[in-house]
Amino acid sequence: DFLARKDLKYLEKFTQNMTRLKQQVELLEQDFTNKGLALTEFSQIQAILAQYDQHFKDLVTEQQRIGLHPKDGLYGELRAAVHNVEELIGNDDFRLRSDMLQLRRNEKDFMLRRDLKYLTRLEGNLAKLQTDVSNSAFNSSKQQEINSLLDTYFMRFSALVEGEKVLGLDHESGIAGEMRGTIHKLDSMMDKMITKSKNFV
Repeated sequence: DFLARKDLKYLEKFTQNMTRLKQQVELLEQDFTNKGLALTEFSQIQAILAQYDQHFKDLVTEQQRIGLHPKDGLYGELRAAVHNVEELIGNDDFRLRSDMLQLRRNEKDFMLRRDLKYLTRLEGNLAKLQTDVSNSAFNSSKQQEINSLLDTYFMRFSALVEGEKVLGLDHESGIAGEMRGTIHKLDSMMDKMITKSKNFV
């Protein structure tokens, strides 16, 4: 829910549910101990839950840095950088407008598909746009200003890409991959515990 909606209320719900889950594990461990079955898996499960808890909080922190909505965080900085360039270019030079639209397409493709090939494409299209700016009818002062703003735009976009890499571009990488690995460890630990408890009965 948090990843889909980027709403901090889900962090609150997660924290409440995690606290409840840890308490339930403690109660279950006490029940097993009272019945004469002390399992080391319980302490391992608590450690895994603490790890998962931290991974999720790291993920929320990184998402906040990237932005919870289009005008927030790195999203907002990127948006502002784009608007600054578009304002300077104006509507009269159709080649530059077309180049700019191509950059925006690469940017949106990356956000939708989370594929680094769109960073490479954006780099190529940015170089073309900067060349076209240098060959445009704008005076040299305005050309330098536009190209400087384009450099800022690229820095903002690169920072966004790095942030998304930290989160994980797919289920196997970044914090998302670490969370997935932690859940697999928990599943494995639960299976061991269930087998031991059945054998005890």
